[in-house]
Amino acid sequence: MNSPIEAAQSRFAQRLKELRQEHGLSLRKLARLAHYSRTYLWEMETGQRNPHERLGSALDRVFGTGDELSVLAAQCPPALPRRRPARAPIMPDLRALATYRQTLEDTARLARLHISSVNTPPRDTAIDGSASDRALVTRAAGEWARTVSRLYDLFVRRRPLLARIAPYRYSRRLRAESGVSPFRIEVGVQGRIPTTACSDIRRLRAPADVAARLRLDPHDDEVLCRTNHYSADDEPVQVGTTYLPLALALAQRSAFPTESKLGPGSLYEQLERAGHRLARVREEVSARLPTPQEAAEVGAPVGVPILEVLHTSYDADDQPFEVTRFLIRSDLSMLDYQLPVGDRN
Repeated sequence: MNSPIEAAQSRFAQRLKELRQEHGLSLRKLARLAHYSRTYLWEMETGQRNPHERLGSALDRVFGTGDELSVLAAQCPPALPRRRPARAPIMPDLRALATYRQTLEDTARLARLHISSVNTPPRDTAIDGSASDRALVTRAAGEWARTVSRLYDLFVRRRPLLARIAPYRYSRRLRAESGVSPFRIEVGVQGRIPTTACSDIRRLRAPADVAARLRLDPHDDEVLCRTNHYSADDEPVQVGTTYLPLALALAQRSAFPTESKLGPGSLYEQLERAGHRLARVREEVSARLPTPQEAAEVGAPVGVPILEVLHTSYDADDQPFEVTRFLIRSDLSMLDYQLPVGDRN
């Protein structure tokens, strides 16, 4: 006899197939409308993967079924990420598109300046300097810039945002079952393919804001600093710089903090094995324009803000043991928190 969870999975898969067929949609067409891959939806329809509420909500919008599928999805256990081979990005390269847009806008601006400064063009030019020709060139250049702007909005801004889902990100059970890092967990449950890369590991004096949160002396105490780059579907989405008190990092004979690959469960799992069990987190969120270097690291187009999340981990004794500064693409990401409500002592 099927368990309630298995029954919910079966009902979701069956209902998804029924609705798709009732609306006369192929999996490919449904994938375009719901903004999920055809393979991912096929796995849902055949019961090979567990659905999640965000998928259910997206499908409810397509089928006009209220919250029917999202309610069914909520009854299923969280879908664990699956390791898959890397594949090409499904969307145009953001930096190339933004550069193309900027180039055309610059061309339009230069064309206007050129036309306004030239009284009598050379005879071999196609422009005779008349008001009608000047207006024609100006309109053409402006139209090119507007066209690229529309393409940018169509292919970039309307994609589903990648959510930073706190209940999944810090779930000890999911981390133990999947053996992967928090980023891989939350990206995997959203049907995307996560990749991470450690680009730098070094010792340094703790920055003032980090020292304050780790309760260190910024003039004397050192930290071990690790910088990681995170991508979803091969597209950069965020950079995280983690700071560990040097005494903590070197206290254990294991050299795990100084290795680029940390093994199953990533950093939190390794720290927990060393006696630092995550009990609570604090995340301070702000938005600002990135520096040129930060924009290049996260692949943010010119003028797009970043979200800065300053994360602090505390153990059961309420002692801070890790701080990470995340720089997140605001045009591709959202934050999803669930907070208990109560009176503060």
